[in-house]
Amino acid sequence: MVYVDKKQVPMAELGCYGVPVMVKTGPLKLPGICLTGVRSGTRAAANKLQTGDVVMKINGLAVPTPKALNDTMINLKNSIVNIDYGRLKNGKFQMHRQEFLQVASHANAYATRTVTDLENFMYTLVDADRKTKGLRGLRRSSGLARMARSHADDMAKRSFTGHVTPEGRGTVERYKMSGLKMEGGITENCAYPAAQSNPLDMVRSGERQLMGSEEHRANIMHPDIVAAGIGIAYRRDGGLTIVQVFSSAPIP
Repeated sequence: MVYVDKKQVPMAELGCYGVPVMVKTGPLKLPGICLTGVRSGTRAAANKLQTGDVVMKINGLAVPTPKALNDTMINLKNSIVNIDYGRLKNGKFQMHRQEFLQVASHANAYATRTVTDLENFMYTLVDADRKTKGLRGLRRSSGLARMARSHADDMAKRSFTGHVTPEGRGTVERYKMSGLKMEGGITENCAYPAAQSNPLDMVRSGERQLMGSEEHRANIMHPDIVAAGIGIAYRRDGGLTIVQVFSSAPIP
């Protein structure tokens, strides 16, 4: 690793400091930002970035300077953000990819888990609830998950609730707009658990709310559904927006 400039520059959107570097990986030399300091209670810390990590790409885009990194994070507000970074471990430089909490959530004191963690936990809860009635677990559909995440993020960003967007787009229309082929039937659940210090407790609360509603419980426990997609977003008030989409067809 070669330092391009040793002057530390703050990156407010992550809550850390860094310097531009060039990293040699095989025959290539790639630009990146070496983190020289990570403040506690920030997005960087919540997503387990460490001093010495080298951030190289954000959503596939190179970030050769701290300013480029910070500007890219600002431009991706309320989007899913994937950061590619390298970490030295046992003398070897290993590459990692981390899905970050949405930028809108960086001031959320309870955003101590990634949305991927929360979504995975919700899949587990749904399967556990179905198992109590002898029903099979559900296929995790990446297509339905994209649809669910998009709606969860949109509700969190624009502070509305329900299955219909302010533009009047309902579940079926949003399904078609997501590019998925219409197969079988689809249903959608939405929940809005209040803020709690443990994000996993918020997910549990959301599933309890849905299971406590006859209509939503019927969607979760329907014997004909085979696939599910989960989308979760942190709200600015500290709570969660949760979306579950179910299908009777094995949508990839």
